[in-house]
Amino acid sequence: MNYIFGSPARKGPEADLVLSFLSTSLPKTPKSLTQSIFIERNLENSLPDIVIVYWDFKVANKWPQARKNLRRIDYKLIQFLHIQGTQPHEILARYFPKKLNKILERLLQAEIVVETVQGWRLKAFNDIYAAKQIVSIEAKMAASTKVFMQAMLNARFASESYVLTKSKSPRENSLMYAKKMGIGLWSLSGDDVVTLATAKEQPLPQSYLSWELNDIAWQDYNGEKNGHRC
Repeated sequence: MNYIFGSPARKGPEADLVLSFLSTSLPKTPKSLTQSIFIERNLENSLPDIVIVYWDFKVANKWPQARKNLRRIDYKLIQFLHIQGTQPHEILARYFPKKLNKILERLLQAEIVVETVQGWRLKAFNDIYAAKQIVSIEAKMAASTKVFMQAMLNARFASESYVLTKSKSPRENSLMYAKKMGIGLWSLSGDDVVTLATAKEQPLPQSYLSWELNDIAWQDYNGEKNGHRC
């Protein structure tokens, strides 16, 4: 099942490009996954035109309601444990000196962490992370250096980052830059999307924002917050 949340804040050719892509050229969702689409979702210093999260409802459906109480600092600690593995309390206190006990209390209630003799660790990854793919898209009428820089910022949380443009023949240096940086480039012509450069696939989660999007997809789906089926 697919859901769209949000809408372009300003009218204009780029907003039309976003809406045209969503109405005619949206990638199909695998039968086993749910697709949540966010338009201009604010993600700390980044406002991507489109973010598509493909996630496993069967995994997320087992999560407790307490998980909805998590804060950004909590996701930062989750990513820290995901990268570093089990950590004793005193080590966590060095990196998270403010209100560590409150953070751990929320994570315990959300059934994300457990405390062992060795320290704090995450529960099984496949039980606490439902996102299988996160695709970010920056929509601009022409492929410029600025839009590629924004797409690079989006790569902080996405498994694939794309630029969507109306240009059928972007400059050669734009194509070279996209391929060098691992940014994908799509050209929308009518109802067809032409892949001019394929995005480099990155493993998830890339950062705490990947965890945050993972939970946003689940939370907004449950509440259908400003969303509609498509």
